Amino acid sequence: MTGSGLRGTSACGLAFVVLQVAALAALGSGGTPPSGADTAQDVAYVGAHARAFEAFAFLNGLAYVAFLVFAAGLRDSAVARDERVRSSASLFFGAALVLAAVAFVGGGLTATGAVDASERAEPASLRAMFEAGGVMFGPIIEFPAALMLAAAAVAVGRSGLSRWSARLGWFAAALNIAATPSIFGGSNPTEFYSAVGIAELAMALLPLLLWTLFGSISLFRLRPLPSA
Repeated sequence: MTGSGLRGTSACGLAFVVLQVAALAALGSGGTPPSGADTAQDVAYVGAHARAFEAFAFLNGLAYVAFLVFAAGLRDSAVARDERVRSSASLFFGAALVLAAVAFVGGGLTATGAVDASERAEPASLRAMFEAGGVMFGPIIEFPAALMLAAAAVAVGRSGLSRWSARLGWFAAALNIAATPSIFGGSNPTEFYSAVGIAELAMALLPLLLWTLFGSISLFRLRPLPSA
């Protein structure tokens, strides 16, 4: 890959991190969500912060578009340096596609729920959409994330792109797997280890963002291969 290609890939990785932070800021602008025990309270909360949820879904969508470009560039960079990692690099990119697809669906459910709440709030459907979106962004997305990070650790480590990114990839994959049993923890967002709790941020998304940040910096500093 050329120097401009490496820089472009790095820029997309950094854009993913920045957009995700912005999306989380939008999501958090509504304050602490209700526990979920009172559907009417949930509807009132979402209706009052519908724009924040819509902004989250929009920024999240942009973020994963940038992430797919970053993932494609990282795959190509690893294979260019060592053809033997083609299988693990392809597995990494395939898992990244699944990861992004789950994120797009989760964002769509969140945005649909926000639109519904701001116009003609149907309590039952609203709660179903938000809980489905929360689970998609929580335990469900962590399975492809763990696979993607583990495959990336193999490809990046064996190709010599970045030993530190490889180690961080293994660590992030382990944390994502450790967060998946939260699916049995209920749907109370105020509890740490619930399907929509803070564990999904601390144990899954944050490690992914740190890995992407380190990977982007490594690619930016990488010297392009000499032309054939």
